[in-house]
Amino acid sequence: MRLTGVGVGPGDPGLVTMAAFEEIRSAMVVFAPSLAAAAVGRAETVVAKLVPSITCHRVVFPMGRGRPGVEARRAAAAEAAEQMAGVMIEGGRYAFVTLGDPTLYSTFSLVAEYAKLRLPKLEIAVIPGVMAFQRLLALSTANFLDNDEPLHLVLGIGSDQELERAIGDRNAGVVIYKVGSALPRIKELAREFGRSADAVAGWLLGTEEETVMPLPLVPDEVPYLATVAIRPTREPD
Repeated sequence: MRLTGVGVGPGDPGLVTMAAFEEIRSAMVVFAPSLAAAAVGRAETVVAKLVPSITCHRVVFPMGRGRPGVEARRAAAAEAAEQMAGVMIEGGRYAFVTLGDPTLYSTFSLVAEYAKLRLPKLEIAVIPGVMAFQRLLALSTANFLDNDEPLHLVLGIGSDQELERAIGDRNAGVVIYKVGSALPRIKELAREFGRSADAVAGWLLGTEEETVMPLPLVPDEVPYLATVAIRPTREPD
């Protein structure tokens, strides 16, 4: 049997790859993460638009910060793997859909870890997906990185030192995921290092409520999954 983590992009069904679409359509069961058993998650919403005939099997994942949040997610992943193991049969193909890409800040990695422990013969596969920051960059600029410019990918829920280090590296592009309550500090650091003019923020990317605006104009309260992108500071030619 095989369990495939399928990236369905940031929310727009048009950004789902053909490989992902075919995997979803051919799966015996499609598992989808959700904040609650009765709640429709964004990945499930994408699936419903792609293949309306498919009913996803929801697995619940809480969202939290710090060590308690990590422990809660691990416990939820173990429970999800146990539920999934009770559904899967030998020789079957199963898909676990996730926003963005299954290999980056995704619930799939934890689920796969526990599912493999529960079912040692289980084959794990991944189909990549478009990340939210790629959608943001497509809407905001045609040239985010050039030549040998590096990229810092950091979390708003991470340490302040990491945010300061990334934003302070003016020669590098910066992408900040899970911005949430860290936005005021991010705006402050962007001003301090003279990078505000090169920064944009976006949230609900790929959905009908998609919002993108220059960082200085963004209100201090944004959704937890908001994304910020800051271009390298380049000297005029």
